[in-house]
Amino acid sequence: MMERFILLGALLTAIVAANVQVHVAVASETSFRLSVRTEGMSTDEIPNPSLDTTRAIPQGQAFTYNGMQGLKTAAGALVAGSDGSWALLDSSETVILSSSSPPVYVDDDVAGVVQLSVKAKAPDGPPQSCLANGDFGPVFYYNDVDQFFAFASSPLLTDLPVATHHCYPAAFDSNSSGGARSGWWIAGHEADWYLAPAADGYAFSKAFFDLTGAARVPPRHAMGFMATYWGYDNMQEVQGNMSKFRDEKYPIDSFIMDYDWFGPKPCGPNGTQGGLNCGDFGYEPTYFGNNTFVLSNGTTITTHDPADFFNMIHTDLNFRWAGIRKPRSYSNIELSNTSGWLLPDSFQVGAGDNNWNFTVEAFRDWYTKNHLHFLQDGVDYWWNDEGETQWFTYLLWNLAQQEQFAAVRPNQRMFTVNRAFQPGMQRYPAVTWTGDSQICTHAKILHFSMAGQPYGTCDMTSPDASVLVRQYQNAVFDPIMRVHQMHGTPRFPYLWCGPNGAGGGTPAHCTAFRNALNTRYQLMPYMYSLAHDLHRNGRLIVRPSSFEFPSVSSPGFMVGDSIMPADLSFDPDTVNETQAYLPKGDWFVFNSTRTVAGGQLVLRTVDITEFPVYVRPGAIIPTSDKVIQYAEQLGGTLNVQVYAGRDNKFDLVEDDGCSLDYLRQRTKTTTLTWNDATTTLSWNSTIGDGYTGSPQDFTTLKASLFRNGQEVQVSASQAFDKSGQVVFK
Repeated sequence: MMERFILLGALLTAIVAANVQVHVAVASETSFRLSVRTEGMSTDEIPNPSLDTTRAIPQGQAFTYNGMQGLKTAAGALVAGSDGSWALLDSSETVILSSSSPPVYVDDDVAGVVQLSVKAKAPDGPPQSCLANGDFGPVFYYNDVDQFFAFASSPLLTDLPVATHHCYPAAFDSNSSGGARSGWWIAGHEADWYLAPAADGYAFSKAFFDLTGAARVPPRHAMGFMATYWGYDNMQEVQGNMSKFRDEKYPIDSFIMDYDWFGPKPCGPNGTQGGLNCGDFGYEPTYFGNNTFVLSNGTTITTHDPADFFNMIHTDLNFRWAGIRKPRSYSNIELSNTSGWLLPDSFQVGAGDNNWNFTVEAFRDWYTKNHLHFLQDGVDYWWNDEGETQWFTYLLWNLAQQEQFAAVRPNQRMFTVNRAFQPGMQRYPAVTWTGDSQICTHAKILHFSMAGQPYGTCDMTSPDASVLVRQYQNAVFDPIMRVHQMHGTPRFPYLWCGPNGAGGGTPAHCTAFRNALNTRYQLMPYMYSLAHDLHRNGRLIVRPSSFEFPSVSSPGFMVGDSIMPADLSFDPDTVNETQAYLPKGDWFVFNSTRTVAGGQLVLRTVDITEFPVYVRPGAIIPTSDKVIQYAEQLGGTLNVQVYAGRDNKFDLVEDDGCSLDYLRQRTKTTTLTWNDATTTLSWNSTIGDGYTGSPQDFTTLKASLFRNGQEVQVSASQAFDKSGQVVFK
């Protein structure tokens, strides 16, 4: 065995055998790279679409520990010995993860496998992650026992066996398939493990986003409510439902259309429309041709093309619009096949084969070019479906769509909704819904967050009006709120309530639906600021309560660091029963001065209009004082709710809601500070260079103080200047 060390700048190499090398490098501000290479291979980082190539990588300092050499940063250190041993240390120089034997390369006649043997209290992590309809697993291991984060990176873009082509070629589970693919393994002739100390949940999420890229902030309208349906007979139906939402005062920002809008059959002379093949890159002609619409106020509008229609809904109805996209060709199959752009038929998902291979750059360029006209016409965003064809399909699909936005709207935020997720998609940002399983529980959304997807949502499709209400109420606190239905009665509120509401709906259900949506929009300043906190600091919008209360035995669903909505029942027989495990201490009931004791499972039976939400003492919750119908109506008076009991701070972030200027710090950030001893709410704003404000900025402020058992105190409104304060008696 040949053993020697080579120290090259920020890279340390230990050659542990004639054909296996171990390398140590700094990978980000919080993580290190432990690389295993077969002889002669480059020591450069393995290219991986999930990794943020623009991330900050500090210079490490040479460091020695127990005869092992390595590199140290403020986050900790990673060292390796000449025998292939290695150890990860935290910032106090305590070993938190180490090797139990040298890494091994196994030639398995497929792609090869690199195995890493680890020593830890809890060495077993997630099994191999595979994409499914509305599901995915982490390609990393957050260990809250040993307090580390590990991310696996393979040279393969997807696993090679046909049965696992939709899977990530790595795992952390010794209970996997056995043989070479057991324990910590990565398929390929080389492997990178990214290791970071993670003393708590916040350190884990920061390490993840430092490595894979900050989650971009969605356009503000995306933080409102969106409705999807497949089964329209014409566009007058679409416009009629948009108008109904507005007339009945159910807040909403956008509509999404399914197959209806583009075919998928070819249309027009010779199967083309305007030189474009309708199946892939055109519109359904009768839906987007000459149409006459009568709005609720009696105005008649005639549209002649897609641009006319989008202009009408943007200008006259204040709606955004998105359409579904599939990862396959319907009308360019021959071209795609001869160009080598199609995946094997064995990679089919859902409705069929002829799936495009998004790993081919030439194809992505062609795809991008043929989509530009949609954005020029006025399409606002995309809904991507059935992309579980191979591991990186969704991420690379979003990359192509980002190029569309860069070409047509270079300073506007992109936004997509997708049926699965790969790390890195948050950089666009790309939302994921829970798929056709229609799981709408808080536990499922938490699973998404802890698997790397901070923007989760679900379909709300119950055929029971009361359960549908509970799905709406539950989704008020999801990062993204969306309803969908395929044929039948759309799951729009006004169809499921009133004297003849579908699914047993009653007038009380109308109130319940409306209250849920009003609460969503009331909380938009809070939720939107959490999205900025996620982008800036890597703090998840929704997170397990163990992030704030590490000793909690049953982690619950927290929104920010202060709100815990109860879990609602989706069983018609128990639809009015709710539960929440509250950590120790007193908790306020949202919007009231009542408190309940924590450290227990709180069970409540409530009527259909109620959905219990609990608030931690010291919470600062900025809300919209007025009832609004869509996001662009924000502004005017900010009502800051303060729940007494501890000192606290909260950063309210305002921007233009649509551009990328926030990436250049063109925002207004107001730090709201509560001093419990003096019962004073104060604030101070920082306005970034070049930020000139927006119509949605708040101009006046009032504060509402909630104290246990007392009347709510509401201050007088005052100018929301750069700094100020409210002192309560």
